[in-house]
Amino acid sequence: MRAYASTPGNPLTGAEREALPGAIARQPLWGIGGWVAVLDDQDTARADAATFPAIGRALQLIANIPAWHAGLS
Repeated sequence: MRAYASTPGNPLTGAEREALPGAIARQPLWGIGGWVAVLDDQDTARADAATFPAIGRALQLIANIPAWHAGLS
């Protein structure tokens, strides 16, 4: 996390550090609520919804945001 936060020449701002965990957590949730919901083919929708483990990781990330913020500072 620290390497990402302190890339030479372009470190994250305070606002970016605060927003990053939520942005990462939203990605798998968007896939389920945005993409899978509009698929016409039920089999394709079920296959895409198989990303459920990513949702669990997103919820763990959200539950541990203070640790992420500490790691990014």
